[in-house]
Amino acid sequence: MIDIDKKHFEPACRAAFDDLRAALLELYASVGADPVSPQDAARRFKVNKTLTWNVSKVMSSASDPLESVSNVPGSSALRGLLEAVRREGASAKAVERVRAASEAFDKMIETYVGDRATLELIVDGMGHGREDHLEISRKLAFRGNSGLLGIQAKTRLMTVFMMPNAESPDRLDMAIVRGFVGIRRLRADVRWPLFQVRGWGAEGEAMSNEHWKALETRDNEPNPMAFLHRFSTVDPSIMQEVRTAHGMDCVLTGGPLGNAGSFDCYLAEYSRSAASRFRTVEDPVGEFGATISAPTERLIFDLLVHESFDFALKPEVSCEGGIFMGGTDPAAASSHLPIPIPSSITQLPGRPPVVATPAVPRYSEIVSFVQERLGWQAAQFRGCRLELDFPPMGSTVVLRFKLPER
Repeated sequence: MIDIDKKHFEPACRAAFDDLRAALLELYASVGADPVSPQDAARRFKVNKTLTWNVSKVMSSASDPLESVSNVPGSSALRGLLEAVRREGASAKAVERVRAASEAFDKMIETYVGDRATLELIVDGMGHGREDHLEISRKLAFRGNSGLLGIQAKTRLMTVFMMPNAESPDRLDMAIVRGFVGIRRLRADVRWPLFQVRGWGAEGEAMSNEHWKALETRDNEPNPMAFLHRFSTVDPSIMQEVRTAHGMDCVLTGGPLGNAGSFDCYLAEYSRSAASRFRTVEDPVGEFGATISAPTERLIFDLLVHESFDFALKPEVSCEGGIFMGGTDPAAASSHLPIPIPSSITQLPGRPPVVATPAVPRYSEIVSFVQERLGWQAAQFRGCRLELDFPPMGSTVVLRFKLPER
């Protein structure tokens, strides 16, 4: 375990980076090379263009130097560059200054964090002006979890609809579409819960699922897992419903590897008069969560609500991870661990809102089907979206808003 003293690490890291940056600028100046023209440098010095691109990023780091730490070339690559620039007439003093600064930078890494990979993870978590400062870590986690679990998906979709109930306008009608796009197995024998449907009310009590109904039926037969058959490309026989004490799991079973077995899968449910549209002492807020139950490249999380529900269109965003939750109350706050993610909400343009995105094929058709099936006027909807690359596996991304007073 590495104990980082941030108070001393940041100044040391900045100082080592600044010394190396200054030395590289002096080196390029000694041969008349342009720091912001990496392609010209690659041709002139006859070195790899990726190397000169990284060096250019280091030299042109005008804001926070920690943002470009990952671009610092390794010792071997830098030696090659120094030899090439020396042949172009660089002074021995300029070459030596870069070599010494590179060694000092490596010594700083060894002293404070141990290795470059750890340095990049630590700096990734610090942020320094980048809203999405943990994207590198999330991407690494996506790749690792994909291999470990034997499954991955292109997109996780969560779409929530809210409209006033026709008979009791102080109550809410709701519909929820859950989906995965481009699911594929990386192991033939994989068995994994793709969807984990849970509902929680006041004080963490489990909500009954009996009032939620499948949006689509097929040949008047029961649809217990609420498959949206007309938009899914999955064979229902490879999915198993597993009831738990707190809800339902939709479990994928084994099958073909890779693109040969790739499919899209959607569930859609609705409930009339599902909840109060006004706050109570027990329920002052409304919230919806998208559980990231499989390694996924992107999350699309939309709220589509009646035009009078302004209170829901600027939700707070949080991401909660759980550890050892199998034997505990999933609603217990102590089992929820916050994970930093970007919190930018985009207002969807248009009336009705334009939801189309390349990440979800036929998405506009899905939304229209839900609205038509439930007798809702599309023009009465407004919408907002959270879009997140590489959402953390095993977490629940939550959109939460304050309910209005009655």
